[in-house]
Amino acid sequence: MTDRAGQQLGNYRLLRLLGSGGFADVYLGEHLYLKTQAAIKILHAQLTADMVNHFLTEAQTIAHLVHPHIVRILDFGMADTTPFLVMEYAPNGTLRQRHARGIPLPLTLIVSYVQQIASALQYAHDQRFIHRDIKPENMLLGAHDEVLLSDFGIATISQTSRSMPTQDISGTISYMAPEQIQGRARPASDQYSLGVIVYEWLTGYCPFQGSFAEVASQHIFAEPPSVRARHPHLPAALEEVLQIVLAKNPEQRFARVDAFANALAQACGPIVARHSIPDLPVVSLASDAEATVLTTPSTVAVSQQSGPVSLPPHVLYAPPPPVVPGASHAPLETPPSIPDVTIVAPNGEAQPSRKVSRRFLLAGLAALAALGGGGATWFALSHNSSPALSPTPTTAPNPQPTATSAPSPTATSQPQPTATTPPGNIPVTYHGPSNMYTVTWDTTGSRLAGAGEGSLIQIINPTTGAVYFTMDTGNTRIYHVAWSPDGTRIATAQEDSNIQIWDVNNRVLLHTLSGHTGKVNGVSWSPDSTKLVSGSADKTAIVWDVNGGTQLFSYTGHAHWINAVSWSPDGNLIVSGSGDHTAQVWQAANGTPIYTYNGHSNEVLALAWSQDSARIASASDDSTAQVWGATNGTHFVTYTGHSGFVVALDWSRNGQYIATGGVDTTVQVWSANTGQSVYVYHGHHAEVEGIAWAPDSRHIASASDDGTMQIWTLP
Repeated sequence: MTDRAGQQLGNYRLLRLLGSGGFADVYLGEHLYLKTQAAIKILHAQLTADMVNHFLTEAQTIAHLVHPHIVRILDFGMADTTPFLVMEYAPNGTLRQRHARGIPLPLTLIVSYVQQIASALQYAHDQRFIHRDIKPENMLLGAHDEVLLSDFGIATISQTSRSMPTQDISGTISYMAPEQIQGRARPASDQYSLGVIVYEWLTGYCPFQGSFAEVASQHIFAEPPSVRARHPHLPAALEEVLQIVLAKNPEQRFARVDAFANALAQACGPIVARHSIPDLPVVSLASDAEATVLTTPSTVAVSQQSGPVSLPPHVLYAPPPPVVPGASHAPLETPPSIPDVTIVAPNGEAQPSRKVSRRFLLAGLAALAALGGGGATWFALSHNSSPALSPTPTTAPNPQPTATSAPSPTATSQPQPTATTPPGNIPVTYHGPSNMYTVTWDTTGSRLAGAGEGSLIQIINPTTGAVYFTMDTGNTRIYHVAWSPDGTRIATAQEDSNIQIWDVNNRVLLHTLSGHTGKVNGVSWSPDSTKLVSGSADKTAIVWDVNGGTQLFSYTGHAHWINAVSWSPDGNLIVSGSGDHTAQVWQAANGTPIYTYNGHSNEVLALAWSQDSARIASASDDSTAQVWGATNGTHFVTYTGHSGFVVALDWSRNGQYIATGGVDTTVQVWSANTGQSVYVYHGHHAEVEGIAWAPDSRHIASASDDGTMQIWTLP
């Protein structure tokens, strides 16, 4: 990017760069004669002569949007073939700069912001404009901290108030409505985007995370996680308002964006309403004496008009209390279920449906890859259950695994898991800021490390749930963490394709290992803590020299993404599990293939070794966990106690038990020798993503999409 500070554009001299984005750079400019200041937006596009007239016509139309919460367009010009806009200068930055990610906002402030933004949007919609890029970066703060909506530059005048003639997907994917992703933006698309921002302000995070393709698929297919599951003190009526504004079908949202703003204000209660900005008509709410917390969920009747709606009063939201050492915490509310989906490939063939969850995100949606380039979408909702998505294996690169046929596993007879958790087992619960994907113990059992959607590694006291300290990996999601056997370091498997090695005791980053071209889904240490193996969505596993931070060799035997890797306790072998439905055992010294286990009928998601390095336990999307011989595939046990995908697995240090977890929200403990069910833990209320046995083989830590890590005891 060329710094234009000091240059002259039209009657303005550019003083300094204010910000840069995908469409334009924005400078602070000063008028040469009037000495007034303005924001100068210099678009990246180079316009031909034919395009200039079209752009000028659109700029003239945008300039006629005059509203107290819309940034005014003051002038338009061309610098050679580069267009620029002169806009009203907002001296207090953007709402993104004012409020950092990860920090929830008070309801009074959220309602104030939403009423101002909705007022601006409703005015624009009435003028037959759709903004199409609603996000905190486009919400400026004026001289009196009033909100000013900016960047109508990508808006297009609609032919009607209901639809858009254009088929592009301009916008920012984190906030983009499903129909907008499919090239059919409408006024309700702006409303959806504003609803995503409200969700982010309530929780600190957008409801959907990942790459362009992953987030696009979630907007279309997945229900957002419940805000009250993360923050139970939020009013129930607020959750219901969010369900309407974030409806996949635009016809099911509020008829107007100001109706959404009114419903939000009323759902948040009379205290909020008294402090909100009076841009919109605010209904008469209950008196202070009636402002009480409802003890049971209420039915909310929300009007689809811009006028008043009838919602029960609630007290002002307060952040949840911190974890108190030794205190127990009530279970979180069950989040909405995620719908099954059918993915339609470019050739028109429908592929089997599956749930959209972290399992799906680890490898990315191949069927959505074209979206990253702005291509057409190929989606259709499925209303019937069907088998999980089965990737079609391709020819594996060298070295070729040994083509050994595993015996067909036989289901071991097991009693159905008990339906209740025995009394007296009160867990220690850590409430994270978002979904928790992974958990690991140190060798002493005195510390836990966990991570998830955010970039922080949380070091936890397992006896109290209190946070000792955190380590920030940067702006990336963490899929897996592993504590070194010597207890001094932690390795992270990250969405940004890197592995980080941290000195836990000194809290410093030692190495960033870069060698993968896809997300790193799993890491595992060698028993002597000198080496590390990582498995990635790029279909490779890499063995690293940790002390030197160098790559030793790559294993390329899998035909699809690698979900999990595990180093044998004796240090000789490594096993990797993949989307190609296999688990492959290979030499840790040089990658020579030893055995390929074909006993699963779907993706292998988690792996663990017996302490004698003779057996391997594997968990799969086929709803089973299996125990088999490491070098010959001899079948020992197939555990079928789960009612859905088995995502997490660990083997107790004493060798007696295996613990598994998955989409049915339970952690199930069973005999490693017989498959007999021993204990079922029901403390989680969303998918269980990670499991780790403590060194004493009695305590178990489990991480879940409900935002918690829970530490509990095997009776």
